[in-house]
Amino acid sequence: MESPKPESEKSSGAAPTRQPWPMWPFVLSIAVFLIFYTWVQLNYRKPGKAFEPHQAMIDRKDEVVEKNLYGWHSLKPSKSEEFASFDSAEIAVRMTSEPLDKLLPEQLVYYLPRPPILLSEIDSFKAANRVSKRQAYPVVFEFSESLGSDPRLLARAFYKDSSLHIFLEWDVEDTSGIPKTSTTKSKAFQYAIPTDPFEGPKISAFLYLNGQVRSWDIEFGEPELAN
Repeated sequence: MESPKPESEKSSGAAPTRQPWPMWPFVLSIAVFLIFYTWVQLNYRKPGKAFEPHQAMIDRKDEVVEKNLYGWHSLKPSKSEEFASFDSAEIAVRMTSEPLDKLLPEQLVYYLPRPPILLSEIDSFKAANRVSKRQAYPVVFEFSESLGSDPRLLARAFYKDSSLHIFLEWDVEDTSGIPKTSTTKSKAFQYAIPTDPFEGPKISAFLYLNGQVRSWDIEFGEPELAN
């Protein structure tokens, strides 16, 4: 009769029990990464807003226009505190149902950040019939005082090859952001348009409103042409 094997011999053929990996190396590596990441953010992150893809796309298209691609110049009309006196041009008014992209030059349509949401109507409009070099070009809009004071109503202008295109547009996401018709009294607002890229002797100008286009000619030349 065989004698029973020792207990140590019985267990010698069995697979050894695996011990779990210790967790402290993982916890330590995560902690080190978070500390390093926080330090980088605090020391090297540029101040300002976080990256916004949609706004970045609009800004990039704005920059494309401002960089004067294909000869277009983006001009920024500014409100004038003091009104300049001038002889008014003869302005033709044409009502239209065509979309704006059919009225504008094709290159300008392409480089606009988005289709402008145009102002629907104004009470009156005047523009100078002549302007000299190194002098801002004056235009005067008359509409509701509350509209003229609304910071979302912007004047924009683009120039190329003796052709000036002016918009009055709303800086809103869609038409639901347009304020309702105001009942406040009418007021005149004068804007000055830079003329640095202008070339004479005559410039064709266009003002675009929702459903209408106004056009006129500007005489451009040396300072003695100005009043």
